[in-house]
Amino acid sequence: SILQGTIQDVSARIEAEAKISYYAHYDRLTDLPNRVLFWDRLIHSIADAKRTDERFAVLILDLDRFSSLNASIGHSNGDQVIREIAERLSSRLRGSDTLSRIGGDEFAVIYRDLSQDSNLPYLLNRILMAFEQPVHSAAGIAHLSASVGVAVYPEDGEDLETLLMHADVAKSRAKS
Repeated sequence: SILQGTIQDVSARIEAEAKISYYAHYDRLTDLPNRVLFWDRLIHSIADAKRTDERFAVLILDLDRFSSLNASIGHSNGDQVIREIAERLSSRLRGSDTLSRIGGDEFAVIYRDLSQDSNLPYLLNRILMAFEQPVHSAAGIAHLSASVGVAVYPEDGEDLETLLMHADVAKSRAKS
């Protein structure tokens, strides 16, 4: 008996599909979860909190006057600044929290297991400390600040749209 067959190396295709899947859910610049994955994690956080009667906070943060800084230092240096801020923010959160880059200079956090109100001021202080030191780039030193809006589940909303709307309104108020 004779055995015949074809062998085809599909490892390149599998690798390409894995890369496409990764970038569908993660930001290319920072490797943080993107808006799509953030929404998915927020939906899961809401479902978990409903089941366990836990509270959590959603924070939306954006860098103040970043567009003018980006224009003056160049986009590649602006990217360097965004990467540095992403690293600083990541280092200030717990493993159970989610930090996402949801827009150009906009980040979002799901702060899980909010057992008491005293946790939130501590978190906000840690996040704002990320902006105490200037950011160094090839274009020089940049002093940054950020505006943060917070919404707490379930007090400020029990669904994705309501929570995000309240966090966004709070961020706008903080900016002004």
